[in-house]
Formats: sequence, C-alpha cells, structure tokens
Amino acid sequence: MDLKTKLFSVLLGIFAVWLGWKYFTREGITVLVPTPTPAASATHAPGQPRATRADIAQLLAVPITLSGATVSTSSGNLAFAAEEKVGFVSLFGDSIASRAAQQAISQIRAAVGPQVMVAVDHEGGTVQRLSGTGFTKLPALQELCDSSDALARQRLFAKSATELRQAGVDVIYAPVADLASNSAVLKSRTCSDNEVITTTVNQEMISAFIRRGILPVIKHYPGIGAITRDLHREIDALYDTPKELTVIQTLLQVQPNAGVMTTFVLVTGMAENAPCALDFNCVMKLNSYSQRTLIFTDALEMKSALTGTDLVSQKTLVQVSKEAMLAGNHVLVYGKGVTGKELSEVLNMLVSEYDSNQAMREKIDQALLKIQNTKQELAAEIKKVP
Repeated sequence: MDLKTKLFSVLLGIFAVWLGWKYFTREGITVLVPTPTPAASATHAPGQPRATRADIAQLLAVPITLSGATVSTSSGNLAFAAEEKVGFVSLFGDSIASRAAQQAISQIRAAVGPQVMVAVDHEGGTVQRLSGTGFTKLPALQELCDSSDALARQRLFAKSATELRQAGVDVIYAPVADLASNSAVLKSRTCSDNEVITTTVNQEMISAFIRRGILPVIKHYPGIGAITRDLHREIDALYDTPKELTVIQTLLQVQPNAGVMTTFVLVTGMAENAPCALDFNCVMKLNSYSQRTLIFTDALEMKSALTGTDLVSQKTLVQVSKEAMLAGNHVLVYGKGVTGKELSEVLNMLVSEYDSNQAMREKIDQALLKIQNTKQELAAEIKKVP
C-alpha cells in the first residue's frame, strides 16, 4: 500500500469516527436529514398525521329531532350529519317510545356511519327525551335524592341503562351535579343542597351507565345551582366559588372516564372575562381533575354563550364555537334550533383554523385523541356486559 492510499484510509477512518460521535450525541447531520418543506412546517408538526375534514367532523354533536319512529329532516341536520360523517348526534323529541327510538337510531347509524355516538338528555323528571312506552320513566333527581333506599335507586339506574343500551344510545347528558339553593331556575333538576348526598346519588347513576357501556356526562361545570337567570335566555354571574367543584372533583376521582359538560356562566376569580366554557383557565381547571375526561360544551346557541364580554353585543355561532374549542373543550354541542347550514359554517371554520392556527390545531388533535380513547374505554365496558 503506497503512502497516498494509507493517508486516505486514515482520513476515512477519522471521518467515520466523527460521524459516529455526531450520531450518538444526537446532534444530527444536516446533510443527511431532509429539511421539511415550508408548507409542512407551517401547518403541522413533522411526523404528526394531519386531521382530515372527516376527522374534524368528529368534534360536532349534531341535533336530530325524532318524530315518532322517524327522523325529522326539516332542518337538513341528518343530511349534514350523513354527508360529513360526524362524531355525535344529540336526540331531541318528547316522550319517545323504545321501538321508535330503536328504529330512528338505526336510521341515523345507517346514514351517518358506525362511528357516530348517539347522545340524549336523560336526567329524569322534566328532562328525559326517551320516556315513552318501553322506557323506564325516571323520577326527578330531587325525588331520587329524597329517598333513603339506595338499592332501589341503583336497580332503577341499572334498568334504565340497560334499556338505553338496547336502543342504541351511547351517551347521556346526566347526571346533574349542581347543588340545590334558593334559586328557582333548576328546580327539581338538582339533587340536594348537601354535597355528600349529591355526590352519592350522582355516583350511583354514573356507575350504572358506565358498566353498560354508556358514557354519562356530568352537568354543569363549574356548578350553577346558585344561578338566578336561565342561561338559555341570558348570561349570569356567580360571585362565590361554586361548591359543586368539590362534587365534580370527587366524582372524577372515582370515575375518571366520565364525561363533563361545561356551561356559560361568569365566576368571580375563575371566569370573569368570558363564560367558563369559553375560558381557557376555567376549562383547564376541570381538565386537571382527570386527564381521561371527555369535555362537552353545553348547547352553544344559548344566549349566555352568544353574549359578548360587554354583556350587550352578540357573537355568532361560528365565533363561539371557535372560542369553545380553543378553551379546551373536546365536543361541541348544539341544540335543536341549530341548522345543518349553520353547522356546515362551523365545520368550515374548524377546518380552516386547523390549517392556519397552531393553537387550534393542537386543541383539535388533543380532542380527537380524547374521543378515540373514550370510545375504546366504552367498548371495553360493553364487552364485560353479560
């Protein structure tokens, strides 16, 4: 071997050692690592799958009104839900019978797809959509809490949960964790002014439904038992920390995979500049109770949601939906007055914001992961049901 060959071999060995040192110290070799294109780096983190429009549609809970055994199509909501393959539908109607509910839910699943989760108000008393023939009519929560027969309550909840599971329901907007007060707004929808009693009965209901693969969504964070105005019609403010926070926190310690519904109330020292459901710090406080909790908004068309910070101006549904997602909610819920056209505008906004707004993109990705995890947990519970 001549001198030049030996020298080249030595230099090649030194270069190989340098490459190895750079690799194992994780500093990277610029010439060996492709640089992301400006478009990719501006819109999404490298290696993270991008959410599609169909993915983002999983964040919406679309209102569907039942009329007998069929679905009302007057608002175009079923057509919207079917076209976009949304993640949730909320059922509306009065005294719906079991057979009618089964037929309507089958119709919804056939149109929208197997991914859709069917939700319904199921507090009992005056707030129970599925209460016709074949469904157990639950007494108002106040009446249930007045009873000292815990075993009878548990059997009642178990029977009701079994009926809803057989009908095809996946989510109930219940129980109510709000504490009774001198206010006459919630009336018999509240359990008691006693935190222990409220927690106990709420837990009985949550446990019965989760065991049958149905997700209970606790109402109404941060606690509105003391409100004096109907939040559907106007905004209200609380000047003391809601006592319900202790109830909700305790419930999530026992059942961390239960859902929670945030609502639109101002709270001194907690949500002063925006209603809680639209306030990042307020929603994040809830998120700190349990990382497994799926967070639903209350109906976003409520006047308390649409009222501006000046308490005079009105926001649009699109604007409020954007604020709710940025605040950290996972599922955007809409009442029966919201149309498919309005929902299409909301979805268009979310897709656009996902592409252009890093903060929105992170919130949407987090929400989609939380929804996926919740579905897996419920599926595991269903497999346990004999």
